[in-house]
Amino acid sequence: MVKSPLGSALLLGLGLAASSVAIFVLVLSSRKESTAENTNLRRRLGLHLIDPHTIEIKGEVPAAAAFDVSSDQLLPPCGLHNVGTGRWTYEHHPALEGNFPFKEADPSTAQWTPLACTLPDLDWRPSEVVRCAEGRGIRSIVLLGGSTSAYIIEDFKHWLEQDDGDGLSTPELVNFHGKNRGNNALVRGLQLQAIHMSSARAGAWNRFFDDPRFFENTLVIFNSVLWDMRANDLPGYMANVNGLADAFRKYKSDHPTNRVVWRSSGTPNWNRLDVDKGQARARERLLNPDAVMVYNMVAAEAMSSRGIDVFDDYFMVLGRPEETRGEMDGLHPSTALNVELMRLLLSVVCNE
Repeated sequence: MVKSPLGSALLLGLGLAASSVAIFVLVLSSRKESTAENTNLRRRLGLHLIDPHTIEIKGEVPAAAAFDVSSDQLLPPCGLHNVGTGRWTYEHHPALEGNFPFKEADPSTAQWTPLACTLPDLDWRPSEVVRCAEGRGIRSIVLLGGSTSAYIIEDFKHWLEQDDGDGLSTPELVNFHGKNRGNNALVRGLQLQAIHMSSARAGAWNRFFDDPRFFENTLVIFNSVLWDMRANDLPGYMANVNGLADAFRKYKSDHPTNRVVWRSSGTPNWNRLDVDKGQARARERLLNPDAVMVYNMVAAEAMSSRGIDVFDDYFMVLGRPEETRGEMDGLHPSTALNVELMRLLLSVVCNE
């Protein structure tokens, strides 16, 4: 059959129009799905992590209202689920060198300032931590995880051994990069323990679950992210961390006098990571900030949906990039920051 030029043009035009409509419907459908996914993501992980005590979400709070720090309304007290959304504030001093018109921040004066909640008085001394532990029935604090957890408990132990008059943090601690890892110590009647774990696979944690030393009156702070990231297997990590969340939900139920807290991972200082070194260090190129956040989100969803509290220190570590163990590896926070992380966590636990 011979087609006229006009007929061919009309058929072509109708075909293009139909294709345009189909594409528009497809794009609109995809946009709706994407919007729904983004909304769910914002609800779960945008402004704060899920509070496991109030998992049901009733509506969405506008971002402007959530961050209206100028409002006369009093912000609620911080919980573990939202204390990590904030920024560091500093005292400033005139620049020591050059003719710059601005003032330099003094790292030794760093103070964490949450955006959506209020912290209690953080002018803590070691004796107040002991009083808090006694009041909460906490006789042991155990951190489970990799080297970052071991350094936290070691640095916290040294701070706890200080006299109250020594103050919160000295300038020397900001740039102190010791490599001692905590193991087991009794300080002021409080048992401090670090247990090394290098995988979120639940079966690897049985030696902790079966340890009678931690069956009662223990604050358990556990973490498994950075070692898992080196395997570069996000689906495998998702399966493992959900299994670990199930195991800790049972552990929490079996030991009601214990407090169980998942600690998210802070990001390494990407500019200082020694990724050119051989052996395992080369795998640390996988630990970029965006990837750490994704793994944290997966873990936080698994834990909070099972009623396990989440202490999110990602932005706390990200906000002080100069305080890594600099020349060593760029991976572990300074002594001062490690102590501050523990003080912030305990300040929330002790004021619930």
